Amino acid sequence: MQTIYELKGIVVDSIYIDNFIIDTLHCITIADKWFCDKIYSMNRMCEVGSIGTYAQFVNDSEALKKWGYIIEEIYPPESKYKNLPEREAIDGKPDRIIKEQLTPFAIHFQNIIKENRPKLNQSTEGILEGKVFYAYDAVENGLIDGLMNLEQAIKKVQDLTKIQQSIYSSFK
Repeated sequence: MQTIYELKGIVVDSIYIDNFIIDTLHCITIADKWFCDKIYSMNRMCEVGSIGTYAQFVNDSEALKKWGYIIEEIYPPESKYKNLPEREAIDGKPDRIIKEQLTPFAIHFQNIIKENRPKLNQSTEGILEGKVFYAYDAVENGLIDGLMNLEQAIKKVQDLTKIQQSIYSSFK
């Protein structure tokens, strides 16, 4: 996706992303109101959303055994909780990692989005649970602020630059 970030009324940069703005990037772009005020897409088919959390593990123990390797993990009683959620998840019991890590982070992330996207339509199915939207639906649901082609973006930068120069010239 091609986006323009507007910093307190001044466009500061253009970022070109491979046709999507997803969870982490969305969080970064709106996490602090001082960073940017607006998010625009230059491509109506850009994918926006995927707000959520997940964990992924590679359990290579069988492959290692096939090659003759056995990895033993030894924990003293003083470290009985060390890596416990991950160890249980690898053993097919994901409840602890969901409860102790994924859910708290998901809720934190959702709250950041809700606080910083005041027009977010929270009644839209899946909007805070990982659903992906095309940019035109993302605008309708408040995930981004609008669509803007390159010509419009250049014009906006020029207009904001004139405003900024006008403000600075009054202090000379």
